[in-house]
Parts: sequence; structure tokens; C-alpha cells
Amino acid sequence: VDDNNRQRLEDAGATLAMRPMRAYPEMMIGGLLNPGSTTILENLFTAEGERIVRVDGSLTGSWADLVAQHVRDDVGTPIAYRDARTGKIITAPRGTTEVSADALFLLGG
Repeated sequence: VDDNNRQRLEDAGATLAMRPMRAYPEMMIGGLLNPGSTTILENLFTAEGERIVRVDGSLTGSWADLVAQHVRDDVGTPIAYRDARTGKIITAPRGTTEVSADALFLLGG
């Protein structure tokens, strides 16, 4: 649980050292199936890592174009949007999806 032990465990030969989280036990399985994914999730669950930011505003176009534009502008990486018509949060849509959003969720620092 103490991050200070992580390097010690890796030095001893551990190939995967992750912090258990009671609120998200599935992370253990995800970490075994997708090495490296736990680092991303741990950063989201701590105040030291990236965070999810909501940006309100009217956005239309293909998901691929919206993502590319935000990455080019160094604003953050879009991971979801709120559909302007239904109010539903849509996560990880296909790049060809035509989006009509009133909010965008970005992964940023």
C-alpha cells in the first residue's frame, strides 16, 4: 500500500507492483491482463496524477477531429463527451462517430 515499497518490490524481481484499491478491485485483474494500465488508473485516483476535466460548450464534428484538435491545441486528451440531445455521457466512441456535444471530458494534468 505504501508507494515507497514499490521500487523495493521491483528491485526484488516483481514484474507487477500495484496498489490495491477497495473501491476498484477489478483493477487487479486489469493490471494482470493489460500491464501498465494500473499506472494510468492510479494517477487518476491520486491528487498527484492527471485529472479529468469537464469543458462545457457546443461541439460538433467527428470524434477523431475533436480529439485531434484538442491534442494539437495541448488542451488535454478527450476521453468522453455529453450528448447534447440525450444528456448521456459517451465514453471512447469510434473515431468516425459524428458528435453533437454540450460538454467534453478531457484527461489532463
